[in-house]
Amino acid sequence: MKLFQPIHRLFETWVDPFGKTGELQPPAVTWRFFWYYISQAKLPFLALLILGGAVALVEAALFYYVGRLVDILDSADQTEGWAGLIAGYGPELFGMLVVTLGIRFIITWLSATVEEQTVNLGFYNLVRWQAYAHVIRQNLSFFQNDFAGAIASKVWQAGGAVGDFMVSLLQVVWFIGIYTVTTVVLVGQLDWRLGAAVILWVLLFSILARYYVPRMRKFSAVAAEQASALTGRIVDSFSNIQTLKLFGT
Repeated sequence: MKLFQPIHRLFETWVDPFGKTGELQPPAVTWRFFWYYISQAKLPFLALLILGGAVALVEAALFYYVGRLVDILDSADQTEGWAGLIAGYGPELFGMLVVTLGIRFIITWLSATVEEQTVNLGFYNLVRWQAYAHVIRQNLSFFQNDFAGAIASKVWQAGGAVGDFMVSLLQVVWFIGIYTVTTVVLVGQLDWRLGAAVILWVLLFSILARYYVPRMRKFSAVAAEQASALTGRIVDSFSNIQTLKLFGT
């Protein structure tokens, strides 16, 4: 829709992929490597942090609203009908409606727009461009010791790796953290044993994550390296197709 094009354009141009020039070598330490790129787009990620927390709070509030609706319908005088219900609880019901249909929609839309229009378009390409600008300055032996396709694949994947990590951290982990805390508070008010059950589930999940995540990270690194090598062989095969056709059987 043309109505939203100026808004989307604003988000799309929030991060300038080509804004930084000069020395673009990222640090070797992992957290410094991430911060080197994230620091160039602090506001979009701060927006993701705030919006991700707001989405979690609104989603958790829906559970409260369901319970509150049950209490309202149970305590309302049925003989007065809708008029009595609106007269007694109209402002509260209207507030629920605004949060559920209005605020929830706006927050979810803003969160998705920042992620898709700003991070996926601007930040991903910022990392890719700066990675390319750094790699292209390497000496000739660097390129001779690896497949051109593998180098290109790693440069391309750098943007997705940094961006996906931050989006997962701010959208998923942050969401789960706030959602879990609010759930414990809500169910704990009903019965402390329900809150204890949720806490126990979180502890068990944390133990499983502590065991499996390092192993998954190790195998993921190996798989990514092998995927880059495979891509490199395929690209180099097509790039040197005349030689392959000449000596291939």
